Amino acid sequence: MIDLTIENQRYKALDETEFAEYQNLKAQVAKDRLGLNGVWSLRKTYKYLNRSYKFMISMILSPAGQALLTDSIIKPDVPGSQYQVRINQFLAIWDKHGAELIEAARREQRILYP
Repeated sequence: MIDLTIENQRYKALDETEFAEYQNLKAQVAKDRLGLNGVWSLRKTYKYLNRSYKFMISMILSPAGQALLTDSIIKPDVPGSQYQVRINQFLAIWDKHGAELIEAARREQRILYP
């Protein structure tokens, strides 16, 4: 028997299936605390991805990035203000096309930041 504690509530898991359910519930609670929904700033996004600001701007401004990220990136209304990112859509695109976006950003980074 395994003692479990989720948000100050105690549970006892009797077998492996209940323990797997506990792991799923624990992952969901952690995901909710992280806040992987809504709109994030570009800074929070590139820190989450463990990338640099130059990389993110290169990725957004590359032709492949513009084609893939049109719905997930909110361009600033006023020049000089920050980009906003719809994080759910962005992470779904990142999971599917991450390698393509990285290559596009590397090509564009040489042009933007020689």
